[in-house]
Amino acid sequence: MRKKIVSLLLLIMICVGLVPNYSLAAQNGKVIYISLDRTDLDELQKIPVLQKELSKRGYIGLMNIKGDQGNDDKRSYASIGAGGRANVVNNEMISFENLTKENGKLYTASTGEKPKEINNLFINKSINNNAEKGTYGSTLGLLGQTLSDNNKKVALLGNADVIENGEIVKVRNLGLVSMDMSGRVESGNVDNINVKDYSMPFGIRTDYDNLVSETKSYYDKNDALFIELGDTYRLDVYKPNLNEKTYYKMRKQIFNNINAYLEKVFDMVSENDTIYIVSEFPTTLDYNNKRRLSPVIKFKGNEKGLLKSATTRRDGIIANLDIGVDILNEFGLKNETMIGRVLNSVEREDNIEFLTGEYEKIVSINNIRATVVNTFVGIVSASWIIAMLALLFKDKLPHKEKVFTILKELIKLGLIMPLTLLLAPIFNF
Repeated sequence: MRKKIVSLLLLIMICVGLVPNYSLAAQNGKVIYISLDRTDLDELQKIPVLQKELSKRGYIGLMNIKGDQGNDDKRSYASIGAGGRANVVNNEMISFENLTKENGKLYTASTGEKPKEINNLFINKSINNNAEKGTYGSTLGLLGQTLSDNNKKVALLGNADVIENGEIVKVRNLGLVSMDMSGRVESGNVDNINVKDYSMPFGIRTDYDNLVSETKSYYDKNDALFIELGDTYRLDVYKPNLNEKTYYKMRKQIFNNINAYLEKVFDMVSENDTIYIVSEFPTTLDYNNKRRLSPVIKFKGNEKGLLKSATTRRDGIIANLDIGVDILNEFGLKNETMIGRVLNSVEREDNIEFLTGEYEKIVSINNIRATVVNTFVGIVSASWIIAMLALLFKDKLPHKEKVFTILKELIKLGLIMPLTLLLAPIFNF
């Protein structure tokens, strides 16, 4: 009898110990990452389903797009996947392709690794380039590698391929986010996802009917799903070939297609899932106008507000290297090598209005910073040089009392200006 009681107690203890694990597993849903590269926050709000969702929930932020040794789309993608500033080779050498008998042999010959369903055939060039030219010591593919090491299944869908001189140029940068350290993604489709459409940029567009079917299939089988809606990227690249009327016509159709797709995604996911909508790089126009922050939207739960990171310590402003760390955190994982920080949620009903206002301040500061700094340095340098010369020739200097009075005030101005610039934000100038 005593043995039965002891056995029963042990069984109860084991069950109690397992309950938290099952509860945690039930709480941790899937992650769906959707790339809308080359868009801004205003444009995202023109997509009806996003406008509707953002009116009642969702956390938004503006992300810096810095890479290592320069700023461009591929470096921003790579920095997300590395959790630190990263460097890669040019686009022609970033070749994510679905596995075939031939390219599988090519991949194995160059890397010594067993290929997966999607492979970057020239991953060694990016790895070597990042190691040789990188200044931050980042490791490519840490996000995908950490997910893989912890038995999380990852899939990649879509591309942003363009056509140049009649040839397809493969633009598949989202693979830099989802790949492991050997340039592989476990499953997905990056080759057969577009259709010809001569009313769209470059005469091609994403096949959304196919993408919806693929999304449903891979959503059921994977823990993390990365989806590239390449039409926004293609539109921005193709824009110089369009007049204003045709540009807005194409944009409207692209947004309608994206809206229909996102509606199905929102209907498909469960309440425990986390959805990221990310523009990894701003539009060409925004970048040239020094509007160099890109929008990030995170849908989790039913609250709304701003994203905040310890990297920037400013409400609504985050870094691209925080995204990969935050994705891992959704699975209860972390990688100490990734230097990004987990994103915090700051509840705020007027999140869009607040962030728009903050962005205008940031852009204004960027536009006037060089002028203010150069003026300050010029005044200080000139006043000190003139003061030194005046002291050297003070005996021969006419009206020296007035001259020294003016110089004294200029030197005071050099001391007061930094204090004024520091105090200006307090008064919301």
